[in-house]
Amino acid sequence: MFYLITPDNKLLHYFRRNGKDADITQFRNEDNAFKKAGQNPSAILFVQKTVEEIPAFIEKMPFLNPQFLERRFYVYVPDLPKVSVTLGTEIRFALLQAGATAVFGSLRDAGLLYF
Repeated sequence: MFYLITPDNKLLHYFRRNGKDADITQFRNEDNAFKKAGQNPSAILFVQKTVEEIPAFIEKMPFLNPQFLERRFYVYVPDLPKVSVTLGTEIRFALLQAGATAVFGSLRDAGLLYF
């Protein structure tokens, strides 16, 4: 099961267009996705956030719970390449420390994942 948390359909269309035919469920609200993921231990989470949303998202992340740290959790930050290298590194490090498996700044990098 693949849970995509994104504010629009762009990322969903990208994965479907590039052959990611896994069972994809899209959520616009991460709270609903977290509840569903808690019921499905094999779920893969892919979250899209902006640079401005990252601090609040990290504080809110329920992934400090060991059951969430065991799953694959990816974060796509489309405006990450536009910030300074220092800020970009801080954002990546903070997300990885909070439990993310990987952090992407471009869809090309995210598209290389095999689900």
